[in-house]
Amino acid sequence: KSWGAGSRDVVWIGLALYMPRSLQEQAVKTIAGYLNTQSSTKVYFLSEDIFDAEDQVDGIMTNEQKTAGFMEVIDGLPLKGKYTLIENACGCIAPLVFAKCAQLEHAMFLNPIGWFSEEFVNSAGFMGMMRKVDEHGSIYKNKETEKCLDIFGSFMFTRTSGDVAKARELYRESLQGASSSFFAVSGGLCVDTRAMTGCYSDLPRWGDVPLTLVCGAYSPTLLVQDTIARIQEHAQQGSIRFIPNSKQWWEVEGKVQLDAVASIMLDALQA
Repeated sequence: KSWGAGSRDVVWIGLALYMPRSLQEQAVKTIAGYLNTQSSTKVYFLSEDIFDAEDQVDGIMTNEQKTAGFMEVIDGLPLKGKYTLIENACGCIAPLVFAKCAQLEHAMFLNPIGWFSEEFVNSAGFMGMMRKVDEHGSIYKNKETEKCLDIFGSFMFTRTSGDVAKARELYRESLQGASSSFFAVSGGLCVDTRAMTGCYSDLPRWGDVPLTLVCGAYSPTLLVQDTIARIQEHAQQGSIRFIPNSKQWWEVEGKVQLDAVASIMLDALQA
């Protein structure tokens, strides 16, 4: 999908944590409309739907498969010179972002996860986390949608029980229409999370391209905010921005969160 027209291009990779394309697409479309009116921008939105069933191995997709698939699609887009690349894919496509650095005018990560300290990786806490991640991975791999509904609340900022009930039904509807690729990508996170620290550590040097690192103000410190800080340290640059009243699912948390991301995006384009 793409929206807008103009002299500037944005490529948005959307593989938000356990979130089907339909929930992401409306948020990105809204932001694209805002950006186009403010800065004459075209937004290309890429999601799990670029993949086919044959791309799956044992019902899941790995980081390597996802990176290669998005790389091929981006290389085929009619981009007008340098562009802005948005990684809203849990950090799983970080190698692609770093590999494309020289072609970018700006890069942004939204809620990346999984860059842990060596001490934590070797701890009982990490093993406990991986057992929970394995459990989640099995649920999505096997398309157990009712059990998926018991997971989503951990990722979304809500104020009332009514908000939770409304979000639950919204998520139920999106799962019913989700592609097999969504479940394969989500199921593969159990493999990806184990490998993420090593994957981040092996990233090449970052260039002079401006970098914006974005996360929810209430996102998990260990999983998300520490990852943001380590990417910044590795890149030796980058501004950190927080989405107010947000955990990880800003796309469906409300207008305040959506407006905040749109504002951060516009700041990046105008930097």
